[in-house]
Amino acid sequence: QESRTLATVTLDGEVLGYIDRRQLQDRDDDNIGTWLRSLKDKQCAAHLGLPALPQCLEICCIPFPGATADPDALGVYPGLVLFTTPGRLMRPVKSLVTGAVEHIGTLEQVYLHIACTGKDIVDLPRERDLKLFRHIEISPVATLSFVSSMIPFFGHNPSPRNLFQCQMAKQTMGIANISSKQRFDNKAYDLRQPQRPLVVTEQHWGWGMDSHPITTNTIVAIISYAEYDMEDAVVINKSSVERGMFAADVTKTWTLDLNFDLKKTGTGATWNPNTASVYRCFRKRTLNAEEKPRAVDNVDDCGLPKKGAELKDGTVYFECCEVHHTLDVDSMAVDEDRDPGLDPVSKLPRVAPCCKDYVNHKPGRYTKSERCFVEDVQPIEVTEDGDVLAAVVRVRIIRNPVIGDKFSSRHGQKGTLSMLMPATDMPFSDSGMTPDLMINPHAFPSRMTVGMMMELVAGKLAAMTGRFIAHESSAWNAECTSTNAHELLGEQLARLGFDFYGEETLYSGQTGEQLFARIFIGCCAYQRLRHMVMDKWQVREKTGPVDLTTLQPLKGRKRGGGIKVGE
Repeated sequence: QESRTLATVTLDGEVLGYIDRRQLQDRDDDNIGTWLRSLKDKQCAAHLGLPALPQCLEICCIPFPGATADPDALGVYPGLVLFTTPGRLMRPVKSLVTGAVEHIGTLEQVYLHIACTGKDIVDLPRERDLKLFRHIEISPVATLSFVSSMIPFFGHNPSPRNLFQCQMAKQTMGIANISSKQRFDNKAYDLRQPQRPLVVTEQHWGWGMDSHPITTNTIVAIISYAEYDMEDAVVINKSSVERGMFAADVTKTWTLDLNFDLKKTGTGATWNPNTASVYRCFRKRTLNAEEKPRAVDNVDDCGLPKKGAELKDGTVYFECCEVHHTLDVDSMAVDEDRDPGLDPVSKLPRVAPCCKDYVNHKPGRYTKSERCFVEDVQPIEVTEDGDVLAAVVRVRIIRNPVIGDKFSSRHGQKGTLSMLMPATDMPFSDSGMTPDLMINPHAFPSRMTVGMMMELVAGKLAAMTGRFIAHESSAWNAECTSTNAHELLGEQLARLGFDFYGEETLYSGQTGEQLFARIFIGCCAYQRLRHMVMDKWQVREKTGPVDLTTLQPLKGRKRGGGIKVGE
């Protein structure tokens, strides 16, 4: 009978005792959770004459079924659960009871009624009448993630498009770090000339995104101008690309280990080059007087790849050889009490440096089809005599935009490049401006990305006034959330002599005639994604590699395999 009226109290998983289950109800002023949270405030605790509770204390009032005003807030394990262990995720909110900032945990916030803004407390009658709100967000932007808080005019896009941007922002090429010259990442993407967006949010400054820009400001025209803008394809100005727009580099790192096969001893013993009779090392072969000079401009004096060398398919970029050496026991002092081949101090085998022969010189060739440049070379394994056995090589590959590369705005409008159109064929305005990028108008009605259209208008306003648009485009601002936000921007454009709605008269670059319809054109920040054709294309010759057992083509893009069709 008592178990039906009592609730369990646990602290870090241990049962402390029991309380009346009615004290877990949210709508009661004597709720035990509200009373304990008030003790986390030092002033309130001093007023009650009780010691203050730690700020990291997590207080979870999990209600019984039917014992709460909210039928959806039903707990699987009802009771009062307290946590004090370190390593828990907690975030700050403002308490409406004490007026102080309080830290709540992940399980605790599930059973709390937290208002997003002060307007929610007034406009939600059910929560207002039951007095369920006891906390409010310090800022409504706290409900957004880091990436979504960077989307301008966030409230004017449907949620699926904002989620697309949250995923594509992680695939964007930009400046990931400022120490790329000292790093040897396996693969890194760097945008060569990123720009600060003209239209940003207030969180953009707080997170310091100007130090790591990921976008490029482009003039975008929403027009169906050519046959190459169907199915989300975009047409880009060829002259803009030649001036460096969206130019990027891919940095790759690989290891040149000349003794990889020798290290597989099979006995579990560590392979030591100082005691091995044969090993390979980098070494540039010296020519005799009778030999003709060789084209080894990409190899330095140590046999390693030369920094700044341009590598193409078949280019020799390092030279190596085999080293044969033996223990010269006769040249060492012999002691009857110890092994003549061991050093008396380190107890390691001694090697006579005079017994070394460099034979079987071989060149190393670059076997990939894509051209690259050597940025840095660092030895990672060197013998006691100074022979380099292994090195890491970092190369840089130039990746200018080509047909098939992927681009996206910050509003989930993604598309692939379908054509690089010459500037002479692009449409132009009365002032002679040609767009950098053209997108099909059919990309907007079904997706309803009004935020991108707002950014086009705001971007044009920012370019003409010389100021960055931040306050008007931030989420939960009156200018952004109001229904007449476009009118606020349109009035400022009209004062500058532009159309109220951002439309302009364009002329065909191919015929010179005026286009019949007025074109919506403005400035928008675009992102170049790391999905590129050069990383995905797969081609196979007629006589490619086959499996020796089945005589069927191998699978795998790196091995020159084929693609199975019809299975």
